Amino acid sequence: MKNYGVFHEKNETAIRSVFVINKEGQITYMNTSFDAKNKEHYEQVFMEINKLS
Repeated sequence: MKNYGVFHEKNETAIRSVFVINKEGQITYMNTSFDAKNKEHYEQVFMEINKLS
């Protein structure tokens, strides 16, 4: 978690984040402020997933 910048030091927990990873294992998209209540965040993730096809 620390390597990807998604570790909350104070709470010692992961920060809610979304990663899209291609077949080669490379991160092609990362959102470290993902808001589950924000429709636009989901739309962005799906757009990035569609780019992989």
